[in-house]
Amino acid sequence: MQFTKSARCLLVAAGLAAASMTTTASAQTAFTYQGVLEESGSPVTGLESIRFRVYDAQTGGTLFGETTQNVDVADGVFSAELNFGTLSTIDPASAWLEIAVSTGPGTFETLGRQKITSAPFATNTRGLNVDSSGRLSVGTTSHEDILHIAGINARILTESTGGFFSGIRSRVGGREFFTGVDTFPGAANGGAGWHVFDNSSAARRLALLANGNFGVGVSIPQARLDVAGGALFAGSVGIGNTNPNLPLAIESDSSGNTIGLRSNAGGSDWHLDFGAGGLQFVESGVASRVVMKDGGGLQVDGGIVASGRSRLGNLVFAPISATVDIVGQASDTFALVVEDPNGIYRFSVNNNGDVATQCGIICASDERLKEDIVDLESPLEKIMALRDVTFTWKDETLAKRGTQIGFVAQEVQKVLPELIGETPDGFLGVDYASMAPVLVGGIQEQQAQIDTMQSQIADLQAQIESLQNQRSMAGASMVWPVLIGGGLIGGLAVIRRRTAKA
Repeated sequence: MQFTKSARCLLVAAGLAAASMTTTASAQTAFTYQGVLEESGSPVTGLESIRFRVYDAQTGGTLFGETTQNVDVADGVFSAELNFGTLSTIDPASAWLEIAVSTGPGTFETLGRQKITSAPFATNTRGLNVDSSGRLSVGTTSHEDILHIAGINARILTESTGGFFSGIRSRVGGREFFTGVDTFPGAANGGAGWHVFDNSSAARRLALLANGNFGVGVSIPQARLDVAGGALFAGSVGIGNTNPNLPLAIESDSSGNTIGLRSNAGGSDWHLDFGAGGLQFVESGVASRVVMKDGGGLQVDGGIVASGRSRLGNLVFAPISATVDIVGQASDTFALVVEDPNGIYRFSVNNNGDVATQCGIICASDERLKEDIVDLESPLEKIMALRDVTFTWKDETLAKRGTQIGFVAQEVQKVLPELIGETPDGFLGVDYASMAPVLVGGIQEQQAQIDTMQSQIADLQAQIESLQNQRSMAGASMVWPVLIGGGLIGGLAVIRRRTAKA
């Protein structure tokens, strides 16, 4: 019986013919061969023994696999399921299938060899299309990527019929991520949620729950945006604002509440209010603590603790303790006034720069705070080198005070540079309070001179008294001889008189 091979022989692969040539043990190796047998141009019908062999060349070559099957042929058409196993040593591009039909016991007539390639129906079936490089397209003949899907509202559905997740795994360079849906959030958080899961480190990187909460670096976000760690935004960000014109533009809702602040460590909750009065820092449920008023005013409830330099304008402070209020008020007289709750003045700074207190100012001077303590040398000499002057201020406000008494800072600087400082606007000033130790030292030095002179005066007075005493004694020693002599003479005269009368 003479057989001829029909020109319409087709190769239909159950995973494409090339799959039989893969080197992966788990790959699909079975495929279907369909063909037509004719005898002298007439289709054959009946059971035929057909031998199939795989070679690596169109003629000759090496035999890599063989199978013989009894195939049912109907009106010339037959179909055979072939499986040569995994032919790991053959090049898929050089695989040829040889077909032979039995002509008797142990004899076969070879009909020829056919290259094993993807037949048209295998590479373009119901919208699926695979190109020669293995790229698959759905709904299009274009192959712009390994998988190209085109169509109206094109999408991919993965559905898990068991287990707890469904999605896509992606791997490159030893790093693997899973993108999809899982039931990890639980019913309390709306059931299944979408996640990006880092399989390499077993951590969820992104999470979107059914309730709309989105998290970065958290598994179950507790707010519309829940970010673990830092966040960097480029450009303008708007919150409640669809057209931000600032790096961060926040627009309040109808209640005025805009930004809420909460500590996990406990304490009060805070929020910002943008009301008619301005920007308010509010201790939630308690009171407005700080108000930045429209026009520049500032109101503080509870006091201010500031480090560094502060410049204040019109400012009103609520009580900062049980006994003291501070009222900062730019009036014609005072720039700052401190009063107790009864309105009694305690401290003030005048607009002309004067500072007044009801008691005094105490400066730290504890020995424990100092080192290199030595006596001031020649304080009196330094005092005598100073020039005390009267003057009037050039500033119109200060000039109202009239003639003043003081020193010239540049002159003091030559004698006592330790007492000179510089104001923020570059002018020199004198530390008059620190002049007191210089004056005390000068008084002490002058008192020592006075004591010395008083001692010298006392010595001189003693010498004078001694000389006076010596002179008195010398005068008395000269009188007695005179008196005695005079008495003798007088006595002789009396005797003589008496003698004469007799």
